[in-house]
Amino acid sequence: MANPFGTLAKKRIDSKYSRDLAIDFFGEEKPKFTLVSCRLQEQNKFKDGKPLNELANYFVLVAWPEMMVEPFKVKLPLADDNGEKMTLKNIKFGDKVVFDDLEMLDFSSYRKYFQAKGIEKA
Repeated sequence: MANPFGTLAKKRIDSKYSRDLAIDFFGEEKPKFTLVSCRLQEQNKFKDGKPLNELANYFVLVAWPEMMVEPFKVKLPLADDNGEKMTLKNIKFGDKVVFDDLEMLDFSSYRKYFQAKGIEKA
């Protein structure tokens, strides 16, 4: 019997985060999103499918209501390029934001993942 997930599994192995994918997906280089997180949320590292007590990165939830896009996560690093701890820099719930170097990983037709180097108020 053929593996019905064969092409999905292959795509995952070959996929990587891409800035061009994000630009194609959103139709612009720096789309403005609405922040729907109250703070940076922590994501722990995992080993053998179990969470470790060690931070891997932060993430925020944003939406794009003008284009009817529901909330989705954008992964952010623990520190910026200067080594300073990542913060929301006076950005609060409901503010318009843009991301520095927004990238997308196209896992499948219904699963997209996003990451960026930073976030700022639009």
